[in-house]
Amino acid sequence: SFDNRYVISFDGGYQGVFDFQAEEYIDYKWMGLEYLWNGCKVLDASPISYEYAWHDHHAYTKVTNHLKTERINFWDFNDPLNIELTDSIMCGMWDEADLPWTCFLSTKHNKIITANTFSHNLSIINATTHEVDTFITVSEITNVTSITDDIGILSGVDFEKMYLFDLNPLSIIQQLQVCAPYGGYDITILPSPDHQYFYVHNRGETKLIKFQIDGTNAIRIDSLLIEDRFVFYVNWESRYSPEISPDGMNILFQGMNGIQIVHTGRMDIECVVPTPNSHLFDMAFTPDSKRVCLAHGFMYDYYSVIYLNGPYSYLEHTINVGKDAGMGCEYNPIDGKFYLLTQYNILTADPASGLLMDTIFLNASSRLMQIGIDPLGNPVTQGLRHLQYNGQEYYLRECCEPFKVYNESYQCLIPRPGPDNVFVLDFLTAEISELPTS
Repeated sequence: SFDNRYVISFDGGYQGVFDFQAEEYIDYKWMGLEYLWNGCKVLDASPISYEYAWHDHHAYTKVTNHLKTERINFWDFNDPLNIELTDSIMCGMWDEADLPWTCFLSTKHNKIITANTFSHNLSIINATTHEVDTFITVSEITNVTSITDDIGILSGVDFEKMYLFDLNPLSIIQQLQVCAPYGGYDITILPSPDHQYFYVHNRGETKLIKFQIDGTNAIRIDSLLIEDRFVFYVNWESRYSPEISPDGMNILFQGMNGIQIVHTGRMDIECVVPTPNSHLFDMAFTPDSKRVCLAHGFMYDYYSVIYLNGPYSYLEHTINVGKDAGMGCEYNPIDGKFYLLTQYNILTADPASGLLMDTIFLNASSRLMQIGIDPLGNPVTQGLRHLQYNGQEYYLRECCEPFKVYNESYQCLIPRPGPDNVFVLDFLTAEISELPTS
């Protein structure tokens, strides 16, 4: 509050007012399931009176089955024991923007593909002219993933099916059931490096499904029950996803007691490597698939390195970085080092010894969330609202989704759901382009 006496909170459906003088909550009440599911968040308190505002549209942004109203509510707490709703602004019956969460570049077809969730279509963008040349109607899709040069997967966070999409005729060629109706939440697609298989992780049903790619068909061949643990940072989207090793032999998951290593051939949990904590935001493999570096986030002062050796895998190094740990890591094939994000700079470390080597000073304007490496070994990093590359910093205005580096075309694609844009960074010119998707 403006006089520093009260703190207003909204947590898991409970609205609270904490009084510093009384050192206790003077109001803490359950608001109902509607407020829990909508994921309400306090926006701000008045600078002159006992009033505050919160909104209900920051969560479930990828849930395609719920086109919900969006609102901002204003509350008066002059009498903290009787908080009163004084006004409510409706922001729109449907989301006005399409919010592109993922995209991919097909260098073979010179196309950028992204999903327009609320317009129920795909945008096919010419990668040279940066113009949308095709819209294809398809509903309940939030994620697009390339699995071969010619085939992509279209999936939704809360959609029980997924589609194989052929980039030659630009059409859906197969529909696959991946979970029970309304039972699948948070679907992740993991293509194998050899483009022979892909894996579907359905976090809602704690299941990993293996598919074989047979021409233009996908054949379900195996599955495994596996539960992972994840934590959020900043919003619902800043968290890790399981990743597949460069040789395609293992998929790594964060479990309750450590890193679960899944053998993709047998589709079983080969071993669990205990780790000092269960927080994981990113991982990076060496090209020989012998080591993987783990980023644990700002709460911890170290990175971990696991030596991968089948059932004999073990925690090899804990790289202490002081009080400056970060959210992301990457392996640089040019100098053979792990690149570790701090909050605003980069540290490099030797994978074999775990020793810190150098510091790359970026002095980023916002906390760093992701790092990638361009084809020449130069780092590209993304903060909450900025991108850093080649000594330049680009203002992205809104929080963007994870980017993807394309070595063949010397480009980096960054989806920006704030709204309707995909950024394209050209590594050769260090220029960034903003592509409308609808």
